[in-house]
Amino acid sequence: MVGTLAVGEQTSWRFTGSGADMGNHYALAYWFAHHWTMPGADDMTVGIIARNPPAANIAAALVGRVAGSTFMGLYVVAAAALVLVWCALAALLALLPAPRRWIALGGLTVLLALNTSAGPLRLDVHGFEIVINFFFAQIAAQAVVWWLVWFAVRRRLKRRSAISTAVPIAVVAVVSTYIHALAAVELLALAGCLATTEAVVRWRDGRRDLRSLAAPPGLFVAAVAATAAMPPFRAQSGFARNDGYLEVDYLSWPFGYVMVALAVVAVSATFLFASTRGLDRSTAGVLQGLAFAGLAIAAPFFAQLASLAADQGSPYAVKKYAFGLITLLAVDLCVLVASLVPLSARLPRGQTVLSYVFGVALVVVATYGVFSRPGHGYFTTQMVDLERRVEAVTSSGDLGDDRRDYAVELVGSDVWLDYMFTAAILRPQNRGPLDLHYLGKSGALLRSADQLVTTVGTRYDQAACRSSAPRDALVVVGAECLAGDSP
Repeated sequence: MVGTLAVGEQTSWRFTGSGADMGNHYALAYWFAHHWTMPGADDMTVGIIARNPPAANIAAALVGRVAGSTFMGLYVVAAAALVLVWCALAALLALLPAPRRWIALGGLTVLLALNTSAGPLRLDVHGFEIVINFFFAQIAAQAVVWWLVWFAVRRRLKRRSAISTAVPIAVVAVVSTYIHALAAVELLALAGCLATTEAVVRWRDGRRDLRSLAAPPGLFVAAVAATAAMPPFRAQSGFARNDGYLEVDYLSWPFGYVMVALAVVAVSATFLFASTRGLDRSTAGVLQGLAFAGLAIAAPFFAQLASLAADQGSPYAVKKYAFGLITLLAVDLCVLVASLVPLSARLPRGQTVLSYVFGVALVVVATYGVFSRPGHGYFTTQMVDLERRVEAVTSSGDLGDDRRDYAVELVGSDVWLDYMFTAAILRPQNRGPLDLHYLGKSGALLRSADQLVTTVGTRYDQAACRSSAPRDALVVVGAECLAGDSP
C-alpha cells in the first residue's frame, strides 16, 4: 500500500474494478469477515462463489475487520498485491550488475510512465487485472509467482543446486491453489524448468544412474499430481469452462494472443542461450530467470489453448495469461538493452542507494499507471460510506425476515454496485449470484423481490411505496407497489 499512497491521494484511492467478479469477491470476503467458516452449499448467494480459492478473500476479510470495512480490506489487499508484484520485478532487475541494473530499472520506469493515463501506451501489464476485470485473486497470486522467480535467481547466484530450489517452489505451487489456479500452473512450469536444468547438470556430471536421473522429473510429476488433486484447483478447472469478459483491445483472438506468446518464447529461448555464453554470473542469472519465467507463463498458455480443441476450458481462461506475457515482453526489452551495455569498472558512490531510488521509482510509476485510469469514477471513501449505509439499513429491522430484498440504484444506475451489495449484505434467499446479476440487469429480479433498498430520490422512491423512513439517504420500498413500473 506504500506505493499507492506515494502517488497521491486522489489517484491512489480510486476504485478501478467493476462487474460480476467484483461482486463475487466482495461477497465471499464479506462472508468470511462475519462468519469465518466456509459458506454452506445451500447458501445460494455465496455458496457457488465459495468454490473459488479462498485465501485472498480471507486476507481481505482480515484486513477489513481491522479497517472496519470489508470493501477497504478488498481494496488494500489488491493494491498491496500490485505493489508487491512490481517490488519483485524491481528486486529482480536490481540483481543485474551496475550499470545494467540502473539502465534496466530506468528504462522500465520510462516505459511504464508512457503507460499512464496521460501517456500514449496502453499496455495491459500486471495490475490491469483489477482494471479490465476485477481479477482480485489472480493479482494476489502473481505476487507469489514473481517473488519466487526472484528467489530462484538469488539461489542460482549463490550457486545452489536447481533441485534444492525446485523443491520449495513445487510445494508453494501446490499450496497456491488456495490463491489462484493460474499461479499454481505457472509455478509448476517454473519448477519443471528447474527440474530439467538439474537433470541436464547431472547428466553432464556423469551421474547417469536411474535413481539420479529420475529424481528431478519425479519431483515435477509428483507436484503436478498433488496440484491436480487439490479441491480449489479442481473447482477452478470447472470454472474455466465458463466464458467471461476479458478483452485486450489491441490483441485479436486468437492470432494476437498467440503472437505475443510466441514472442515471449522466442525471447526466452534467446535469453536462455545467452546465459550460457560466458556472461558475468549476475547477468546470466537474471537472463535465465526471465527465460524460465517466460516459459512458465507461455507453456500453460499454449497447453490451455490446445485444450480448447478438446472442448476443455474457454478462450476467457486462456486470455488471462495476457497480463503476464505483456509484462514479460516489457521487462525483457529493458533487460535486453541493458545487457548490451559494457560493465563499468568505476562505480558511483552510494550505488546501493541509487539502486533503491531507481527501484522505488519503478514501483511508484507502475502503481500510478494502474490507478490513474479513469475507472468508474468512484473513490474508496465513497464505496466504504455506501457499504456502511447499506449495513445500517440491513440491521435496522426495516427489512422483512424472508430475505427477498434487493438493492437498486444505490449510486447512479450501475447494476454491478446493486449486485455487489445485494449478494454480500442483503443476501436474498433462493437466488444464486448469477441470478442476482443478470436478472437485476433485465429488471426481472426486481419484479420478483419483496422489498427494494434504493437511494432517496430515485424513480423507485415513491412516497406511497415506502415501508420505512429514509435512513442515511437510503429508503426501503415495497416492491409490490412498483409491480407496474418498468426498470
